[in-house]
Amino acid sequence: GDAIDEAVGIESSGTLCERLRAACEVYVILDQFEEYFLYHEHDGFAEELAEAIAEPGLRANFLLGLREDALAKLDAFKGRIPNLFANYLRLDHLDRNGARAAILGPVERWNELTGESLRVEPELVEAVLDQVAAGKVDVGRAGRGGGEGDEERIEAPYLQLVLERLWEAERERGSSVLRLATLAELGGAEAIVRAHLERALGGLEPSQQNVAAT
Repeated sequence: GDAIDEAVGIESSGTLCERLRAACEVYVILDQFEEYFLYHEHDGFAEELAEAIAEPGLRANFLLGLREDALAKLDAFKGRIPNLFANYLRLDHLDRNGARAAILGPVERWNELTGESLRVEPELVEAVLDQVAAGKVDVGRAGRGGGEGDEERIEAPYLQLVLERLWEAERERGSSVLRLATLAELGGAEAIVRAHLERALGGLEPSQQNVAAT
């Protein structure tokens, strides 16, 4: 509630419905909503949220983002939110064409905004897509096999990590080309993802590392 108040610039008083009525049209996005059920399921926010979503005269739009394996937890709102699952959008993996656009589109936009002439080697694009296809990067989840058609499903978080590392490496060298040779020097997608994971774990206390490993 406090975060919503801060985002829309209204006073923190009354129910969620009353506070939202004091604002203009509002878009409320609650991402990683499965965390609510883990830490706050029995507080009063669920009742206020259900009331606000169901309020017909309220100029507020709600988007709840949560993992698919936590979708059933929304049953807690059944009976309080009409047509609870009627407006459900499943975000799947990127397909190969979408992932290719995710590589090339930002570079094109960067060139438009900066006047630079950065480019990406076509062979790098295809190599990255091959290496971050679903099931290709293994960071310790033993026994996870690839499925039919996995090469057409791209792991977006791994794609982002690999491209960020390539961008950093090329910019440090003053290069204006994202190159396949640089990807090879860095050890490929799996090595880049593993290095990121090791850096993240290395910043934790030993007790936190044990929790993360579990």
